[in-house]
Amino acid sequence: MKTTKRQYTLRLLTLVVLLLGIFLSLAGCKKKPTTHQTDPTTEPVLDTTPTTKPTQPEATLPKPTEPKPTEPEETEPEETVSNCDHVLGNWIVETPSNCTTEGSRYKECSLCNQKVETEVIPKTNHSPGTWLIRKRATCQSTGEQVQECSQCSQELLIAHLAKADHNTSSISGYAATESTPGRTDKIYCKTCDATVQESLRIPPIGSVPFTYDINSDGVSCTITGIGDYTDHQLIIPDNIAGYKVSAIGDNAFANRSFITTVYIPKSVTKIGTKAFQGCSGLTNITYQGTTTQWTSFYKLRDWNTGTGEYTVYCTNNSLTK
Repeated sequence: MKTTKRQYTLRLLTLVVLLLGIFLSLAGCKKKPTTHQTDPTTEPVLDTTPTTKPTQPEATLPKPTEPKPTEPEETEPEETVSNCDHVLGNWIVETPSNCTTEGSRYKECSLCNQKVETEVIPKTNHSPGTWLIRKRATCQSTGEQVQECSQCSQELLIAHLAKADHNTSSISGYAATESTPGRTDKIYCKTCDATVQESLRIPPIGSVPFTYDINSDGVSCTITGIGDYTDHQLIIPDNIAGYKVSAIGDNAFANRSFITTVYIPKSVTKIGTKAFQGCSGLTNITYQGTTTQWTSFYKLRDWNTGTGEYTVYCTNNSLTK
């Protein structure tokens, strides 16, 4: 019976101590400031957890700042391609070249797009443009033309222009007869008043022992020689005995070194092989046609070998051998 009372007493004391501890805890919670944000519309919830820590004042929190956006780190090309087995594509022209400056080109890797190989493109050749006349030719002086590069305008070639044709007029001569001499036409330029062809004396027809062959057409002939004729001036007529003189035959005047001047009528359209070979004294040929007609009619091989330098006087201009 005594034991039971003692147990009862201990239990009562234990309960009192618990109640006292609860009371002290509640008193401490009321004094401690709260750090929790509470909804004003809801009942505050008491923290019944016992604590032995002293209360501390509420800390002032710094204003949060927005974080700066971080830039992506650049990848080093060397690290990216160090393990790349490059596969090269075609050449890509970076700077085209021209005739004054070099260009450049490169190749890219088709896997990593890195510029792997570069190369200099050499300068291009000049591009010849059209010929431009710098100085016009006249009947008294030569002209000049130049060819420039169409890209950079640099002069590439310079060429001289031959004298222009004379603006000619003539003073008529007269024909020779069997016994009387005649004269060829005198031709002069109306622009510069220069004499283009002198008037030459035509000896009487019978005084020159021309030999000739009648051609197959029956109306023209070919001169084959001059017999023992020794005059330095040889005037070939446009007809002999009624036959038109159309050709000078092979070896017709060969080795006649005394001949200095030859007059050839426009009717002649052919000069045979070695016709004037060895005529070393020949200085001028007067032709009754134009320069174009002279250069275009038929002249056979070696027709003028051994003649030296001579000038061909045509009705519009002159030519030098």
